Amino acid sequence: VFCPVFHPTKEEMKDFQGYIEKVEGLSEEFGMVKVVPPEGWKARKRGYKDINVQLTNPIRQHVRGLAGIYNVYLITEKSMDLESYRNYAISRDPKQNLSDEEIEMLFWKQIRYDSPIYGADSNAETLFDSDSEW
Repeated sequence: VFCPVFHPTKEEMKDFQGYIEKVEGLSEEFGMVKVVPPEGWKARKRGYKDINVQLTNPIRQHVRGLAGIYNVYLITEKSMDLESYRNYAISRDPKQNLSDEEIEMLFWKQIRYDSPIYGADSNAETLFDSDSEW
């Protein structure tokens, strides 16, 4: 098991922050959870083709070390738009039909040589409808 998987109802999605606070204690040993929205639920009813999100503080994760002892350095990168991030992500795609376990193994094998970029801490308000519950 990689992490706990939760399936909130549409009603629970109306107060997503409250839902996360409710299940947070169940994920402490994993450090993350997977939330699967209810069938038919969409954060953005208009679709996602017109989004122009700016990743304001993308973080590059540099990992150094060996033999099980590693240091992680988090470096803030320059702001980038969604299209640039999409191109970056596509360039990292192994282009193979790999299992989840093989993808994880490849990630850990390459982490010291190929520093990933994360955009999770960027303002993502434009991803959702302005009248969205969350």
